[in-house]
Amino acid sequence: MIAATGALLVVMAALRSLADATGPVCVIDENTLSVNGKRQGGRCHGGTPVRLLAIDAPELKQACKHPSGRGFLCSRFAAGFLLDLVRDKRVFCKGDNRDQHRRLLAICHVNGEDLNARMVREGWALGEHRLSKKYTAEETTAKQANKRLWGMQFTPPWEWRKNH
Repeated sequence: MIAATGALLVVMAALRSLADATGPVCVIDENTLSVNGKRQGGRCHGGTPVRLLAIDAPELKQACKHPSGRGFLCSRFAAGFLLDLVRDKRVFCKGDNRDQHRRLLAICHVNGEDLNARMVREGWALGEHRLSKKYTAEETTAKQANKRLWGMQFTPPWEWRKNH
């Protein structure tokens, strides 16, 4: 019995590590990457789809309003910022679960920096507080500094999705 339990724990640990993904990435959207994916024809193909865990960013068709009054699709800017962070770099994503779209839910790092935290700290994403309080400090910092989203009018992504 003890040997079987030990073997089961080894298998479970191996399966958990199989959920991690490392390599160059293709940015799918403002909070989704494809690790080891390739961009062809304007889309990411192949690789491991990864949803940045515990953060939420504006949806692809979600508009924000700049202080000048001009509306724009802020998700494109969020995705562009994420692309700048990962372009030509090796990314390590660690996660244990998948969402309903079979994406790995993970915290990703590049050069030791937490990408999820950086997106929130720079104001291009919000902490997904219903799941975790992990990025509360980063969000508070961005909000107090009126960074990116916090310096304009926007609807939190989870509220926007309810109506669209």
